[in-house]
Amino acid sequence: MRHRPEAALHPDGLVLVFTRQDSMNSDLFVSTRATTANDFGNPVPLPAGTNPITFEYGPVWSHDSAQLTFRYDDGVATTEVRVIDYLGNGTFSTSYTLATMPGGSHSWEITPSGLEMFFTTVNPSLDNDLGHATRATLADPWVEDDDVLDLVFVGRGEGFPTYDAARGVLYYESDEPGGSVIMEARRPSPGARFEKTGPTGFLADQDGDPDISVDGLTLVFSSSRLGGGTENDIFLTTRSCL
Repeated sequence: MRHRPEAALHPDGLVLVFTRQDSMNSDLFVSTRATTANDFGNPVPLPAGTNPITFEYGPVWSHDSAQLTFRYDDGVATTEVRVIDYLGNGTFSTSYTLATMPGGSHSWEITPSGLEMFFTTVNPSLDNDLGHATRATLADPWVEDDDVLDLVFVGRGEGFPTYDAARGVLYYESDEPGGSVIMEARRPSPGARFEKTGPTGFLADQDGDPDISVDGLTLVFSSSRLGGGTENDIFLTTRSCL
């Protein structure tokens, strides 16, 4: 089982949580920085799992930034949705189990309202697909729909979504001929289907796992492009205006 870094950037831009893969497992790590002008410091492991041979991946911040949700597999039979509370200053509580996400899903993106969610799921052909769900209140169960159906193609993998709620733009990873790219999609109005508007400009470099900042100016993603190591690494790109 291989997982990319899948970085999740805290809305303040100062805390970065990501998945680190080694030969036997994948764990969540956190790195912090003093200001957005600084580099991130050396990462340290989160107190997420208890078994050294486990897979922790797909971290995503809650709509109020008080919790981090991720998927936990023991590599045998147990798959759980887990939550870890953010205590501030780059520190976290121990994790606990949550079981309210759509079955088989991971790498969730929950909108600020807490009433809309994008996620990744695996289809019968073992390709990733995008998924979308809503709920009427925070206490209601999630109901899946087809709002992202026009972004899903047979024989290709799409997933690992991140959503710019203020501008209504969805970014996601898509397996295209020649490599994986970061695509973007928009919808004409809330509740309508999303329409693909094209790649972000990162072409055929095995780019994926995007995470957009709240202000829409910073995009964190994983890539095997030159400048990193021999595996997928975390890259960050910024823009000065929208």
